[in-house]
Amino acid sequence: SALGTHTISYSIYDLSGRRIRTFEENLYMEGYRSSPLEWDLKDQYGNKLRSGIYPYRIRVEDESGLQTDGFQKLIILN
Repeated sequence: SALGTHTISYSIYDLSGRRIRTFEENLYMEGYRSSPLEWDLKDQYGNKLRSGIYPYRIRVEDESGLQTDGFQKLIILN
């Protein structure tokens, strides 16, 4: 649906495909806005990530359960 609440999840992976961090938020489609993602560049265990390329997936799920995925790469330079 175009209006209503959608859930957005951001999953970040290492190059071997292991998920290292996931963030989730609700997006209220009335304003079509999402807040900026703030991240301390640490994995789910609190370890600082090294410089490198990290694939990530953005998944949007509407209130009916329909999911749409997008994939990109993130470059971290420490």
